[in-house]
Amino acid sequence: MLINKKGDAFALGIVIVTIIVCGVMLYSLNTSSTILKTSVTSQVAINQFYDRQIKFEYYTKEAAKMSEQQALYESAKKGGVLEGACKPLKAGQDYVVIWDNNCNPVTGDTINSLFSKYFNESFATFIMNYPDYDLNITNLSVLMSDDYANLNFDNMTFIKYVENGAVSYSADYTFNPSFSYKMELGPKTFKDIYHLVNYQLDDCKKESSDINHLAPCLNKLIVKNMWKTMASRDGNYLLLNMTTTKKFFFYDSDSWEFKWQPIELRFAIPIVI
Repeated sequence: MLINKKGDAFALGIVIVTIIVCGVMLYSLNTSSTILKTSVTSQVAINQFYDRQIKFEYYTKEAAKMSEQQALYESAKKGGVLEGACKPLKAGQDYVVIWDNNCNPVTGDTINSLFSKYFNESFATFIMNYPDYDLNITNLSVLMSDDYANLNFDNMTFIKYVENGAVSYSADYTFNPSFSYKMELGPKTFKDIYHLVNYQLDDCKKESSDINHLAPCLNKLIVKNMWKTMASRDGNYLLLNMTTTKKFFFYDSDSWEFKWQPIELRFAIPIVI
């Protein structure tokens, strides 16, 4: 997620503050976090560091949710495949990718690589903008499967320099916030769409041999109660416009705006009778 304007940087700041302030208490009541190491002996100071750890861990989990939505938007915008991987089809003033047997979200590692790229970019942006300057954030890696994103941090340390009259010292507190995040909207979403569209298409062909029947028939398809379908015919192709049934929060780099709206996925499939 790229921030290119001061207004967008401010908007991201609002989002970050909202994440931190809202829900931290609820998270802390249902979480048992582990301290790895601390040089602090005062229980009051330890509790203060621990409170900051809880806030950061809550923040990372909310950032993962928002990064998942961002990755869903960006991947759908690309047609669910790596740029240039599939042949394009001109549809009106735009181009859409063609999903066929050789190129689709299921072939190779297409959608996993695409989704992982955008998830990582978004999550890294949130982490880099975390407003605690005493927190030493080092390496972060994300390993992604169809359903899970494993977010692995190196051990992280709060370092605070304290001056008390003639005495100055540093206090540190180390913990590891790594966690596994279960995605509801991950790469599997696009694979499910591909399979279910083809299953529905096979049923439509069994209902009628008339190719003009296919698009209206596909319009009945709702994938996982999340994607509704609008299909139309364009020569030897079916154009599918899939739209989510609920709204998501994401950053639109084309308009440089944060948006709260449904996500759209467009692609074409060849008509084979």
